[in-house]
Amino acid sequence: MHKIPLPARRDAVSEVAKGAAGDAQCVVVVFHLGSELLAVNASAVREIALMARLSTPGGLPSVLAGFLNLAGRPIPIMRLHRLFGLSEPVYGLYTQILILRDGDRDSVGWLVDRVAHVVTVRNSDIMSVPENECFKDCAKGVFAFNGARVSIIGPERVLLEKERQCVAEFQRMEQARLSELEKAEA
Repeated sequence: MHKIPLPARRDAVSEVAKGAAGDAQCVVVVFHLGSELLAVNASAVREIALMARLSTPGGLPSVLAGFLNLAGRPIPIMRLHRLFGLSEPVYGLYTQILILRDGDRDSVGWLVDRVAHVVTVRNSDIMSVPENECFKDCAKGVFAFNGARVSIIGPERVLLEKERQCVAEFQRMEQARLSELEKAEA
């Protein structure tokens, strides 16, 4: 496994992902969530950001921390701790947000305790996970890293379709609010 510290997180993710392209391996971003070590495929990561002020309109579902205004686009920020039934930390200035590409949909952010590494893992080192066995069926595989078990989370598995629709509706309302603010400032 190739291990890279993350001083320049955006550059590290894209550079390591380029190096693994075409091989029988994948690049993942490893992060801490409570006492758990989780990972997500690096190709799904758009950006790693520090905590920022989130817009929190009334009536949000408890798993939605709020919206990050990223260049005039509201990015929904999910509380993975709540989704996975883990104890929730106190969020602070150094809390990190993994901003993910969500397939053909808009981006989504995950609040995480800390991004630890970007690593290359051989596909043969990734063990499959039985259905309904790990993180509410969101895990796609498990591998060993520095003597610890790391579960690879599939972003497409984190929310049910009905939950996605609910988040998308709140996102549309937040986008309308941001547009109104732009008009008022002009």
